Amino acid sequence: MNDDATGLIKTVLPGPNTPARVKASLSVLAAATPPSGAIAPFPRGTEVIGVSLKDDEARVDLTNAFVTGYPSGGAAAELAVLAPLIYTATEVPGITHVRFTVNGEAPVLPGSQFDWAAPFSRDDVPDLPVSAQ
Repeated sequence: MNDDATGLIKTVLPGPNTPARVKASLSVLAAATPPSGAIAPFPRGTEVIGVSLKDDEARVDLTNAFVTGYPSGGAAAELAVLAPLIYTATEVPGITHVRFTVNGEAPVLPGSQFDWAAPFSRDDVPDLPVSAQ
């Protein structure tokens, strides 16, 4: 996400449509230092435990650091985290939805405007412009 939460910065990781590809893409986001002018999409210390695919849905399990570091700065801060995760997972051909869990359970994120028990799609976040890195 760019620094004012108005657009995404795209990085392409080619590969086959597999759980390993989704996990690798999200793991790169989790481990990366965002470029200048960008907001990190994962709270510090978050790791991707696993990914499975079922029909058009990616199921992504994260570590507890996702919950403990989740932003409390309002809608823009929340979208700065959520939008890149949704866009990354749904960039894989055939994947249109993504469901996030933390240690296998739907995360409880006080103050979140989203229902984390349900899968997300790009329709759940504003249509954001995507620029090359």
